[in-house]
Amino acid sequence: MTKADLYSLTMQLLNGVQMDHGLFGSFLDVAQMNIEDIRPWVWLRATNSAQTAGASNTFTTAKALASDFSRFYDDDSSIVLVDSNNNPIHLRQIPIAQKFAYKNDSGVFYVDYSNSYLYICGTLTKTYAIYQNYIKIAALVSADNSNSWIFPSRFHKVLALLVAVYYKLGVDYDIVSNAQADAQASQANAILNLMTRWDSNLQNSMTRGIDPFGAC
Repeated sequence: MTKADLYSLTMQLLNGVQMDHGLFGSFLDVAQMNIEDIRPWVWLRATNSAQTAGASNTFTTAKALASDFSRFYDDDSSIVLVDSNNNPIHLRQIPIAQKFAYKNDSGVFYVDYSNSYLYICGTLTKTYAIYQNYIKIAALVSADNSNSWIFPSRFHKVLALLVAVYYKLGVDYDIVSNAQADAQASQANAILNLMTRWDSNLQNSMTRGIDPFGAC
């Protein structure tokens, strides 16, 4: 469903009340961000390998995080260095405050999150591609009437339901609206439960082939 479709559905849920488009967009952003931050959804996992590191790299050499970076989700594979023969080196993350203590440790990296840079400690003897495995920030549905949410369309109605709940419990609050909001919140939670089970199944499927003793 596009933003325009979601607006139309939301107005139906509000019994024909015409919500201000700016307010609708703000509520839509809140609904989208709240859902996307619930868990490390498989649908939002991404890999970026645009950066490289080589012999000239030091613990103060800045490497840009992916432009749509939100957070890492796998402590063991957040950053992986891969050489020209596809041999991987998995790095461990340390706090930025410990960068001097670990500056010569080739197995670690640290991140300056506020400035969107990562740094690889130690000495490298050859050139590696830096693979960043992370949760991405999805495009805001509110940015354009033709935008659609990144998740499968069968889940899109949850956004309209949540926007309607926000409106009825805030701007249009009264006893009747409160009862309607409770019902719509229950419907939204049912969809979120379906999304969570779907995502759990995807995550379980992804791990079935992993060697418990470690392949690399």
